[in-house]
Amino acid sequence: MKTIVKIFSIAILAIILSGCGKSTLDTSSEEAMKKSADKIMTELSAEDQERFQRSIVGIYMYAAITSLGNGENQDEVLNKVNTQMDGKTAEEIFALADELQEKMKLQLGK
Repeated sequence: MKTIVKIFSIAILAIILSGCGKSTLDTSSEEAMKKSADKIMTELSAEDQERFQRSIVGIYMYAAITSLGNGENQDEVLNKVNTQMDGKTAEEIFALADELQEKMKLQLGK
């Protein structure tokens, strides 16, 4: 549970500092992620800023939920998610979040 809370906290932090457009997300460090997310957010409409924030949270939450019971520790999960999001534009983040949401729906439908 602590892992989920920490991942969720990092996701919220990323959302606060997030952005979209042609800029890309740099997840090489927390500071780089904050700066790149800020830049992305300045390029988005208010509606897309909210969508971007929800997408980031959704991606982190999907990783946290799917990692339960598989032996991965918190740092492994965070690194995996950060690697997955690194270099992506807002549109790519939206697409990734949509894809993971569909996977979750399929898993819950079984």
